[in-house]
Amino acid sequence: MQQIPSLAVALLLFVYVATITEAWLPPERCRGGELWQDLIARHPYLAESPGLPQTWDAPVDHFDPNNTGTFKQRYFLDAQFFKAPENNGTGLVFLMIGGEGTLTDPPSGFVKELGKQYAALLVSLEHRFYGASLPNEDMSTSSYARLLTIDQALADLAAFSDFLQAEHFPETPLRFFTIGGSYPGALAAFYRIAYPGKTVGSLSSSGVVNAILNFPDFDRVVAQAIGGHCADRLRNVTRAFEDALLVPAAACAAKGLFGCDCEMWDADFFYMLADAAAMVDQYGRKAELCSFLLEGLGTAPTALEMLRGFADFTRSYYGPQFGSSCFYDSRCAADLKKATLNERSWRWQKCSELAYFQVAPTERDAEGGSVALRSGQVSLEYHIEQCQRIFGDSVGMPAVKSVNDRFGGAQPTATRVFYSDFSDDPWRAASVQSEEGGPEVEQPFELAVYDGAGHCSDLHEPTAGDHPNLVKLRGRFEAYLTQWLIEETEEVI
Repeated sequence: MQQIPSLAVALLLFVYVATITEAWLPPERCRGGELWQDLIARHPYLAESPGLPQTWDAPVDHFDPNNTGTFKQRYFLDAQFFKAPENNGTGLVFLMIGGEGTLTDPPSGFVKELGKQYAALLVSLEHRFYGASLPNEDMSTSSYARLLTIDQALADLAAFSDFLQAEHFPETPLRFFTIGGSYPGALAAFYRIAYPGKTVGSLSSSGVVNAILNFPDFDRVVAQAIGGHCADRLRNVTRAFEDALLVPAAACAAKGLFGCDCEMWDADFFYMLADAAAMVDQYGRKAELCSFLLEGLGTAPTALEMLRGFADFTRSYYGPQFGSSCFYDSRCAADLKKATLNERSWRWQKCSELAYFQVAPTERDAEGGSVALRSGQVSLEYHIEQCQRIFGDSVGMPAVKSVNDRFGGAQPTATRVFYSDFSDDPWRAASVQSEEGGPEVEQPFELAVYDGAGHCSDLHEPTAGDHPNLVKLRGRFEAYLTQWLIEETEEVI
């Protein structure tokens, strides 16, 4: 058997397990309460020490020939399962695409299991402008406009693959299979369109491939998932906060329940309030949300009980930092001295290209009441103004049409991409729209339907308690993965 190059051995034999930015996990602002503690109890590896990152000199600008600058982009490697091929064969790499958060480790969960099964090298690459991968140490609007784009991120993947091959495995040809969840899931599909020769294929888990400007379906999916009684109680909670914010003194007190500043823009506050509920469903835990709303609040709660109760639930569930972080506060996000890189960067990507602007549906029920779960203040106009408040008037409208025209929107134009989606996940409304089971071969799709089917559920660590429909989805993906690997080998021969 061919030996792994000694340089690779020295660089790769750091074995860690927790990829803390995996898309099935809640974002960093949600990791200070019971939700995160419960996840650690279920998956103890999440509490282990972070891995040791490596860096490569990534081009600052892939498309400006006059810009020869580089920046240190972080990546993580796990070679414990990797076997160099015999008889001049190729080595398989599962490349996990980093997203809108800090990367801390090589791939884990389901991807780690795939690495073991396929004797693959496990690699994860931190997305530019997140974590410690900051070009030019500059998170200004002008820097974002030139350097934080979908095209730059895809070019990073292609150039990094070349670097990994040339620097670590010059004598072992590598073939890459890309994997991503949520926004990185979209990148996994886009990569197959922009650089089809760089990968065997991709897994796009809950991939938000359809850039949507006006996105009321997010709210509608949450309402459908949690059911009528639970949705009605959540609407009552929203109305209680709307009434409170009409009175200045009450408004300050209501915001203070979440640790928010009295001067926080009301629309920002209602966006935070909506996210606090929606993300419980998004991550497959609607039963906990509805248990609190229908049982924890009692049969006929007063407005004050709903205000205090929902605030206590939110702070306990996500941690006290959830509402008070810069993520939801436009004034704070606009301040380069206060906002974190991750908070500003994801806002920029939404404001410039992707949007996914979650708005309140405008339709009414038979009695004339709003069917929206979130406040009507969370409108398209709000999101556009929020972008301008944070980044200035030059930000313009998100280029959703350009993105969708290039990559296909809800019907991507890629090949060898497996799309997985989950019935309770509100983001599925921005994913592939297809008949279940099709289109086959080139872009297979499967929607796993069951209670608690949350965002990127297939990427978490497989357990004996996984729902049969989740097990079925993973098995179907692995069948395509095996088929594509065989086909790619035959094409090379």
